[in-house]
Amino acid sequence: MKQKLSKRTRKTIINIVVLVVLVGITFGILFATYGTEELNFANIGAFLSSCEPGFLVAAIACMLASIIFEGLALFLIARRLGHKSKLHQSMAYSTADVYYSALTPSASGGQPASLYYMCRDGMSGGIAGFTLVLNLLAYSTSIIIMGIFAFIAKPAIFSGTSDVFAQTLIIIGFVLQVLFFAFCIVCIMWSKALLKIGNGIISLGTKMKIVKKPDKWRARWQGVVDKYRSSRDVIKSHPTLFFEALFFNLAQRVSYVLIPCFLCFGTGANIAVLKDGAATPDLLDLFCMQTFVLLGYNSIPLPGGTGAFEYMYLNVYGEFYTNAFVLSAMMMSRALSYYLRFILSGLYTLIYHSVGLRRKKSDKQTQKPVLSADAPDWLKEEIAEAVENMSDGDDAMIPNTPDETEKENKESAENDGGEEEISSVPDTPTEETAQDVAEPPVGGEASEQEEAVDNGRQ
Repeated sequence: MKQKLSKRTRKTIINIVVLVVLVGITFGILFATYGTEELNFANIGAFLSSCEPGFLVAAIACMLASIIFEGLALFLIARRLGHKSKLHQSMAYSTADVYYSALTPSASGGQPASLYYMCRDGMSGGIAGFTLVLNLLAYSTSIIIMGIFAFIAKPAIFSGTSDVFAQTLIIIGFVLQVLFFAFCIVCIMWSKALLKIGNGIISLGTKMKIVKKPDKWRARWQGVVDKYRSSRDVIKSHPTLFFEALFFNLAQRVSYVLIPCFLCFGTGANIAVLKDGAATPDLLDLFCMQTFVLLGYNSIPLPGGTGAFEYMYLNVYGEFYTNAFVLSAMMMSRALSYYLRFILSGLYTLIYHSVGLRRKKSDKQTQKPVLSADAPDWLKEEIAEAVENMSDGDDAMIPNTPDETEKENKESAENDGGEEEISSVPDTPTEETAQDVAEPPVGGEASEQEEAVDNGRQ
């Protein structure tokens, strides 16, 4: 009898097929537009051979750094919130985010994948949820900072982009990041007013017969607002934590943007690649150009920005370089910043996933987190979704009911001879509980307070 594929495997296969189709369509359009005279392996080989070895190594190092810095951000936040996270685990959360973000539209699969592995490793559902929320806020802020810098430092590059649609995508991408950041701030500071406004819009839509099942939409809106509002206590308890996470996220984004910059800068000086009348871009020019590309292709919800990245790259870099050079530079940049990064992250995630499954057979107690009964609804829903999408069909990650949790805790206490009680770690870190958690520097020992077994479950 054939074994059915798990939902995680089926979704992964579908996402890969969609990605391959998008890549095929993109390459088809490129070949139809530019032909084999400008887009061919000979030109790509000439580009690669002309690149200074030092800049090529720097580009590869930046690709790896973009993964490592995200892992360090997650490691830092989790440790500050009281979980004794290990560095190799945090790197797995980072690679899972990179891998599944590359496969799903708008990178929607990254956070649920990270959440799954965090809870599988025994991290409190609350700490895992708030770690990802805070990291997402720092990530969005870093993109805004880079966007502001690019507009101020090199406004002529933006205004000199002749394609109006490309300019529009850059503006949309920047505005979307600002709106998300503003929404998070409003959720934290004025959540009640925001809930009233949202519920009022839902009621109006219901009267106009635009919105069906208003209760369902109100519950969703409540969950979205609560998700970001609940981080207020964490930020108040750890006032510097956001800025520490922002540092690593900014380093992560800068590393990612520098990949194509080093490739172009290391090659452009060795071959005649400039358009007639164009000035030779320096490293700052290239950094701002790539930041505009980043803003532009992030505005379109495609897996890995496939198609959108190529469109933005050709229109922004095409103002300075010849078509043959831009196409070769784009292929090499994409190979390093997306495909190689995607493959390496997938391999690390696969190994970590397989090792975790073997460990789970011999040590289910530590691999099965507990989700407390008073956990916020948004957290329960996200953990349940992550388990549904990521688990391999076993029940080791299915959230327990409160009665099952209490029963397991009693049995565990009895097995230990009654000498130890299993303490309870709240799923929502509060100002009061946060004061009881030691805050060691990154790399040091976390609090000696015992962590509860969490039944939980981007």
